[in-house]
Amino acid sequence: MDTMIQKMEKYADNLEDIVRQRTAELLDEKDKTDMLLHRMLPPYAFLINSVIMPPPLIGGGIKR
Repeated sequence: MDTMIQKMEKYADNLEDIVRQRTAELLDEKDKTDMLLHRMLPPYAFLINSVIMPPPLIGGGIKR
């Protein structure tokens, strides 16, 4: 019975290591994607204080 518990603990530890590794890989890829988007898109396309900033008006804005 002790060997079964030891095997299960070893298996659980291995799964935790795999999750930790894949989470790190995911965060690395997210950082790469964010950097690429920041290079490709104009600044107003990103969230500022949790509010989506609209693009600037084309053609001079409101006519008076």
